[in-house]
Amino acid sequence: MKYLLSALLFSLATFAAAQEAAPAAAPSTVPVVRIENLQTWEQLLDRMESADLKYALFDPSQEGIDALIKHREALVASHCIRAYSIREYKGYGVLMLEFMGDHERLLRIANDPQSVPGDDPILQLAQGIINGCITPEMSPAQKAAALHDAVVKLCTYNDEAAAVAARQDAEAALKEPHCTTCEGYSMAYLLLCRMVGIPCLWVGGAAQPSGQEWQPHGWNLIQLDGKWYHVDTCFDDPRLPDGASTCERTYFGKTDAEMEANHRWDREVYPKSAEKALEE
Repeated sequence: MKYLLSALLFSLATFAAAQEAAPAAAPSTVPVVRIENLQTWEQLLDRMESADLKYALFDPSQEGIDALIKHREALVASHCIRAYSIREYKGYGVLMLEFMGDHERLLRIANDPQSVPGDDPILQLAQGIINGCITPEMSPAQKAAALHDAVVKLCTYNDEAAAVAARQDAEAALKEPHCTTCEGYSMAYLLLCRMVGIPCLWVGGAAQPSGQEWQPHGWNLIQLDGKWYHVDTCFDDPRLPDGASTCERTYFGKTDAEMEANHRWDREVYPKSAEKALEE
């Protein structure tokens, strides 16, 4: 869900707390939740997000402020909060929150899965895939290959998903019906690799599918034994004449030189690949 807060909120990219002028609307005229009516910080976040509430009131006494400060670490660490501010208004303490949209939250999960509570449903789906294809004795390269195959077999490319942001992320790839675009494939692979300890990057560039024009495209770079290799799970999921999907490794563990035939990206932004392709 998306929340439009007043211009008094701090930068969306920065967590901050300060005593400033209050919002134009009095807390009594907007939907609020009283912090003292809830027992835990998790209850507060769930209550505010589920009811689309932007403000929470708290006791402005020193005791109330101290109680709120105790929750500051949880607030900053929350995987669903983009920004917050604390203000005083007409005898009230006012906590204002801006929640991340679903797509932004999923990007954060994929980029830093360790920062997200283990009971997050997306992490649980990802862990199920990992448990189904990864074994302890596997090398990092074998794990990377197994996760590549899992994503390719799981997902189905859908051009219609390109028009819907919610269909272009890790969740779309991991949840039924697993229909997504290149971003969904690559964000799911990014999440899975990072969850098993394989350094992985998302690469944004362009690609030229066989017989087609150049178009925006996303894929991955993985690091194995200190060297970087390209992985394009979406390109490794071709459609057969009968409409069925197959799993290839044509674009697994490839070098810059191999990828540049039909992929373009900013070489100054991303690390240089290994000189030789990954040997399976």
